[in-house]
Amino acid sequence: MMSLLKLRPYNAETDEAYLYRTTLHGLYFGCDLFSKMDRLVFFDNYRKVLRATLGMPSTSVLIACMKNDPVEIKGYAIILNYGKALMWVFVKKGWRKNGMAKALVPDSVSEVTNLTTLGDIILKKYKGGKLTFNPFVM
Repeated sequence: MMSLLKLRPYNAETDEAYLYRTTLHGLYFGCDLFSKMDRLVFFDNYRKVLRATLGMPSTSVLIACMKNDPVEIKGYAIILNYGKALMWVFVKKGWRKNGMAKALVPDSVSEVTNLTTLGDIILKKYKGGKLTFNPFVM
């Protein structure tokens, strides 16, 4: 499946709506702590956090898309602190378990800033459990 894909940089014009929707929904519904908040309070405030984070020069976003259709996003990673921290990685359901998340996350990552229930499980396995959780990385 990975042979059908290419990695490209984030394009706010074509990618922003999808990135915001999937990141916000994934965090809210995938994290026990966030899902305890009022939904509108979370979405309104975390949208501001995401906007500020994406605007930082130390943030990069890598998109996995179809080779023949670069607008067709299959996954992405939001990387902070010049490649040292992972804010969020997302892979569409039908494309999971084929190495896409690993391809999107650089080896330089040593910290993660968000933990969903699934993310916590992956955190313990990835890099032999040598990643650390640090929600304050920017």
